[in-house]
Amino acid sequence: MRVLSGNDATNGEAPRLTRVEQTSAPDRPVTQPSLPDDLLRDAARRLRVIALIFAAGFVVAELSVALLDEVQREQYAHFYGWGPGSISVTIALAVAALAGSRRLPLHTIMNMGVVFEVLAAYGIAFSTYWGVYRGVAYEPEHLAIFGLSFVAPWIMFYTIVIPNAPRKALLAATLAATSVPVALLLSARYGGSTIALNTGGWITVVVVPYSLVVLTAYLGARVVFKLGTAVRKAREMGSYRLVEKLGEGGMGEVWRAEHRMLARPAAIKLVRPDMLGALGVVDTDYRHRMQQRFEREAQTTALMRSPHTIELYDFGVAEDGTFFYVME
Repeated sequence: MRVLSGNDATNGEAPRLTRVEQTSAPDRPVTQPSLPDDLLRDAARRLRVIALIFAAGFVVAELSVALLDEVQREQYAHFYGWGPGSISVTIALAVAALAGSRRLPLHTIMNMGVVFEVLAAYGIAFSTYWGVYRGVAYEPEHLAIFGLSFVAPWIMFYTIVIPNAPRKALLAATLAATSVPVALLLSARYGGSTIALNTGGWITVVVVPYSLVVLTAYLGARVVFKLGTAVRKAREMGSYRLVEKLGEGGMGEVWRAEHRMLARPAAIKLVRPDMLGALGVVDTDYRHRMQQRFEREAQTTALMRSPHTIELYDFGVAEDGTFFYVME
């Protein structure tokens, strides 16, 4: 640490608040990058909406097929016709209910969402491929149904809309992509499907396309997660981390903040450089004088001992030029 300003109180003078610049932090615990809580809350709300849309979409798709296609309608007399869709809708509604609960921690909801991504992909795959061409003699044109199913856009959409750590997103996307080969193999083994793929067919029809889907989803997850962690880093003011905006005025914002090591709630007032620019303050010397004035006001506030004034914990200037001070 390097002290930038301040004096001693041993000569009888009133103590002044000092501003300390962090030059290194060897004793700071190393933590894994993570997303801000407000972004996780937004993701949990999106998860609930996506689960409801997924359930509604499955119901509409299944009903439309049953009403418009006579052959498909006959299949709904058997479990392989209505089972995958019904199970998928039930899971989606359960996820929507749990994602809207305030009792569950955010990380639990996000982990539940990862499981939902995989189970939903399996629901789509089994609904698409289970019992396909059941009881029908195999014909080469039957292969026309292959290619990328709705599992592919589901994986990419979910991975980008619901942010997760890249490794977790990669694992979830890989497990979700296995739904197609698993559904095809089980359908051929137990579902009466008459489609047979050789090794070359598996590679060109299943392995390569879905590997590209997983890779694309992973790259998208990396970008989204990096943006989220950049937001978290931008909100760090010294040893404090911005949590929730409490108010905003013409000259600044007030945020609820948390100390990295102390369990002490605090509020941080920010005066950002762009706010000064909006007021026509573009002169560098003037900005420097504003910074000095800000420091004097912070020191003066720290000396006040009236029960009607706030207690000042810290103050400083962030790397982007934002003035801030931390108060009770």
